[in-house]
Amino acid sequence: MVRMNLFRNALRSLSGKRLRTLLTATGIGIGVCSVVVIGSIGNLGKQLLLNELEGLGVGGLTISADTSKTSKKLYTDHLELVRRSSAVESAIPIMVEYTWCNSAGGMEACVVWGIDSGSDQIISLSPLHGSLFSRGDIRAGDSVCLVDEAFARLIYKRDNIVGKQISLMLGSSFETFTVAGVVESGGNLLQGLLDGYIPTFVYIPYTTMQRLSGRTNLDSIAVMVTPDLDADTAGQQIISEMERAAGEEDLFKAENMARYKDQLTGIFGIVSGVLSTIASISLLVAGLSIMTVMFSSVTERRREIGIRKAIGAGRGDILREFLLEAILLSLLGGGLGAALGIGVFWGGTLLLGISIPPDWGLAGGCVLFAAAVGGIFSLLPARKAASLPPAEALRE
Repeated sequence: MVRMNLFRNALRSLSGKRLRTLLTATGIGIGVCSVVVIGSIGNLGKQLLLNELEGLGVGGLTISADTSKTSKKLYTDHLELVRRSSAVESAIPIMVEYTWCNSAGGMEACVVWGIDSGSDQIISLSPLHGSLFSRGDIRAGDSVCLVDEAFARLIYKRDNIVGKQISLMLGSSFETFTVAGVVESGGNLLQGLLDGYIPTFVYIPYTTMQRLSGRTNLDSIAVMVTPDLDADTAGQQIISEMERAAGEEDLFKAENMARYKDQLTGIFGIVSGVLSTIASISLLVAGLSIMTVMFSSVTERRREIGIRKAIGAGRGDILREFLLEAILLSLLGGGLGAALGIGVFWGGTLLLGISIPPDWGLAGGCVLFAAAVGGIFSLLPARKAASLPPAEALRE
């Protein structure tokens, strides 16, 4: 019964000053909304970055020649040796050329990847139109290519450009390629966000790149290790087997790309945390406004406090009522701010076409944090109200 009376008194006090309550709750809500939106964007960005890096193959191992210690290079016989290793689930050759593409009257910078059939097992290549490379394409070194959706939209303003022809600068001249497929490949998001900085991707058979560029070596070998092995352990095993077969040491190196992924996502997390911390400063400012409001409330209600003490209310009753009032005010503002933040985030994901659920845990945590801030900042005015002598309060 006593608790219900405290609750009713706190609600009556808040409803008695509706404009002041609304303005104070709005200040708290803005702070909570800022933290929810920034925190949700940070979590969204981290998840999308992970997906993109996985799509680019940044999750397994890459085997390459250790150019700091040897002048030897990787060749297809090394690829076959890697594929035979018990530590390897699948492996593909990688060749890379940074060059130019001429299509539909436009010249664009692009990265040409020389890959094998079955590359979609390691690099995320999901065909939207057409098909991926066949073993026949690889054996014949055909002049066919895969382009990503971003490239198709950039050049032709539509997704399906299967059968169209593009020209790629390989070697000393342009070579004409027929588009065999359009893929939704890793990197589209990064290309969209960093337009003009990240070139578009074009994929061709690695045998075709060798034929046109005059190179017989590979730039690297992308490896997906067996699930039961640690990537670093698998890398050491593969390098040991390759160097044992070559009869020399310090020829090759294995790089765990997952380590770079962890570093990038860690940096992203730090940036998100810093931004969230900056946004949470607004909650502290809102806490100061709660303290100001509560001090004003104590001054306005001195006579009421005196009367309640005169009829038997104790210091604890007065203290709890003022604390409850501030916490309810904070919960009101925090709840409205969290709802607004979730709404903004949800609307943004709809506009971007991204289906990632809001972080309800973050929203709930922000509301509780706002309530804690309200309770802490109202402690001083609540103690002042509780310590008022009844006779002095009644003289007001």
